[in-house]
This record gives sequence, structure tokens and C-alpha cells, in this order.
Amino acid sequence: MDNLLVVKFGGTSVGAADRIQQLPSIVAQLKKQYRTVVVVCSAMSKVTDLLIKAGEQAAKKNGQYEQTVTEIAQKHFMVYATLLSKNNVATKQLLSALEELKQIYYSVFLTGEFTDRTKDLVMSFGERLSCTFVDAYFQQRKLKSSICDARTVVKTNSEFGYAKVDFNATNKQIKTCFSDKKDISCS
Repeated sequence: MDNLLVVKFGGTSVGAADRIQQLPSIVAQLKKQYRTVVVVCSAMSKVTDLLIKAGEQAAKKNGQYEQTVTEIAQKHFMVYATLLSKNNVATKQLLSALEELKQIYYSVFLTGEFTDRTKDLVMSFGERLSCTFVDAYFQQRKLKSSICDARTVVKTNSEFGYAKVDFNATNKQIKTCFSDKKDISCS
């Protein structure tokens, strides 16, 4: 049995409840061959575009950014409602992330500035939200999984918008984060 496999599910794979329902069987098969499976999730299909759109609207002082955030929230809540049976932890995590996102966009609205740093931050929410519900769904399906926040593992320089990975530091973090794990990590 090999030690570690990293598998990436793109926006289409996590873009709808029926697609996400296929993931546990795929990962369970892989788990038979690997001690640790790291699942990397993209944002749901079209969510990154919506996250950027909301930031651009807010920077132009266009109050429509709030409607765009509502659209992002509804997209996620539809998946949550379909997949997760009264998962209060996942729901709280979603609500908390969406509230943080609203506060960021409100700051952009007030300042009229949507910097590369802020853009990178809001774009990260797409992946973070996907990981939250994929992990919750895995647990509901009795797969032992946990979330590993990629922000604590992947190290970059501070060129926001064009950051370059520091592979030495990142590889060190990967070894630290995943060396003792024997389950599934969503990152």
C-alpha cells in the first residue's frame, strides 16, 4: 500500500449535488490502495466568477454585489440541502464563511478598492466552501475525513495576484500535515 495520494476534483465535479454524490465511492476505492488520500476541491462551477464579480461590483460602489453574494449563498445552500441531513456543524461553517465574505465585500464597497490581495482572499472562499461540504458529506457517508486548510500548507511569496509557490516550505508543511494521517483530508 502506498502512503499518499492527492486527488483533485474540479468545479464540475463539485458543482452539483449529484456530482458530489459520486465522490465517496471514488475516494473509498482509492483508500483501498493508499494510506492517506488528500482530496483537493475546486470551487463549484462558476463560483469563482461570481466571487470576482461581487468584488468588482462592490469596488464600483454598485450595491448589486449583495445580490451576487446571495446568488453564491443560494448555490451552496442548494447543495447543502440536498446532501447533508441537518448537519449543523457544516451549516454553521457555511454561514460563518458567508458572513466573513459579506464583511470583506462591504469593506471593498466602502473603500472602492478591490486589490489583488483582497481578490486572492475572496477567490479562496470558493475552494474553502467546497471543502466544507465535501468533508461533511464524506463523514455523513461514514468515510473518516477531516479538513486541512490549504492556507496552512501551501506557502507562497507575497505577490498577490501572481504568487509563486515556495516549494521547499510547502513540501515541508505537507510532510508535517499529512505524515501521521491515515484517513481522507479535504484541502
